[in-house]
Amino acid sequence: MDVDAQSENEDVPRPRPQLTTNCGLLAEVPECLPTVAQWLHCEWYAARGMSPQETENLLTERMRRSRLPMCAVAVRDSEAVGTASLLAYECPEVHADPRSVLADVFVPESQRGQRIASSLCRWMIDRAAAMGVEQLFVMTAGPPVLYKRLGWRTVQRNLPGPRGQKITLLVLDVGASRLEGAPGRRDVTHKIDVPPDRRTTTDGQRLTDND
Repeated sequence: MDVDAQSENEDVPRPRPQLTTNCGLLAEVPECLPTVAQWLHCEWYAARGMSPQETENLLTERMRRSRLPMCAVAVRDSEAVGTASLLAYECPEVHADPRSVLADVFVPESQRGQRIASSLCRWMIDRAAAMGVEQLFVMTAGPPVLYKRLGWRTVQRNLPGPRGQKITLLVLDVGASRLEGAPGRRDVTHKIDVPPDRRTTTDGQRLTDND
């Protein structure tokens, strides 16, 4: 083969690969449980004094299909690349009764910047709507860029959080978001360009906005 011709061909720009990320329930991909448990344990639960086994037990309780709590996983090429959960959460400073909350949104650092967190949030919005949830709350100690983009609005700022953090509480009107078509669209499979621009925002209490 002509070496110069080969070098010239290698310099020709090639299309970036299209990768498909599928969002689904952890209950449907139980083999992802150890990976997800390790993520969340290292990110949050170890600091709360929980053992790795306790964190895994907590996630096992979320392996449900039709009621809270439940956990979702983003999977690409049989590999878990992100997670999020729907929980019933009590916040007596704001509401007397438990509310549905999007929590434990996490994407490992190597996978961030690919809108995986956005895909997980949208998928969870659809899941919440299917269960009749009218309002979905989220709490963050960081700039709520992801959630604002997906339609959440601020309810209250400066709620007391762990390690002295100040928490912002946001709410999404699930039905309205689905009617508008953007945040609640029923995309179960999402096409993702790689490599995209990378953006990372870190949330506090139980969430990390790792889009």
